[in-house]
Amino acid sequence: MREFKIGEAEEGQKLMNYTKRLLPGAPEPFLYQMFRKKYIELNGRKAAGKEILKTGDTVRYFFSGETWDKFSSKGGKKAAPETKTDPALLREFKKRILFENDGVLILNKKAGWLSQSDGSPDISVNDLLLIYTEKLRANSTVKPSVSNRLDRNTSGIMLCGKTAAALKELSELMRSRSLKKFYDCIVVGERVPEGEIKGYLKKDQKKNTAEFRENPFAGADEVGTVFKKKGRIEAKGIKLTLLEAELLTGKPHQIRSVLLYYKTPIIGDPKYFTDSSAEASRALGLNRQLLHSSRILFPKLKGTLGSLSEKKFEAPLPEDMLRLCKYRVS
Repeated sequence: MREFKIGEAEEGQKLMNYTKRLLPGAPEPFLYQMFRKKYIELNGRKAAGKEILKTGDTVRYFFSGETWDKFSSKGGKKAAPETKTDPALLREFKKRILFENDGVLILNKKAGWLSQSDGSPDISVNDLLLIYTEKLRANSTVKPSVSNRLDRNTSGIMLCGKTAAALKELSELMRSRSLKKFYDCIVVGERVPEGEIKGYLKKDQKKNTAEFRENPFAGADEVGTVFKKKGRIEAKGIKLTLLEAELLTGKPHQIRSVLLYYKTPIIGDPKYFTDSSAEASRALGLNRQLLHSSRILFPKLKGTLGSLSEKKFEAPLPEDMLRLCKYRVS
């Protein structure tokens, strides 16, 4: 028999999910069978797997040592090796933390960092988060994780959950679109879209690009973005606009594809560009889209995220955007 005490980080998840994390090699039908046969107990009573765990709960598994070893990280699926990284990267990660409490971490992501690993050796925010929270995870089955993603070369605010309950509630915030998200970008040209722009967007998974149109078309989802002009910039004779974009929906590449449709692409964007924007990007020595997740506003909240209720967080513009902003003319 093996016994586990539930800590704060594990509170809020279903017992079945907790069990899967303890025994990553166990087939799901096997686990359901163990629940039916009363080999798994919660607080001394038969469990079904649907129970939501609370801090202080006791879970007991009446498995043989051989069975446990077979399906735990000692056998079956192997646990992923810990990511090693340059201490300087971890120091940079720590400097970029905008807010942190027991359940949530809000980060100002650096352009060039992956949100999550793509199978390459390159470091990701998720990797750095796991290293940063290593001590927290010492006696926990829960792995902290990012809750939203930014493109590799997009900088700015990312939300990370450190506990099961926080991850669940952050996921619900994303799904319900009740979290207000604002981006700053620098675009080519001065005649930019303003106000609420509605339309339809379709993602091509193979090409990893999105197409925006004003009218419905096959396979496209309706999207909405609100644009607000913040200033004009003129650098090396190139006319640019500092623009704010509020996402009413959160589809991949939404801002970038909408702006390309209106022929005012983001300067430096290597994927969504026109001939003139590509030429301007080369003239200014830019090789990444100047798009920055600058501000988030939480709705009224209770429960695990109650301390974030109606709070606003801002991430300062990165250096490459600030350099261009020195050439503002209005």
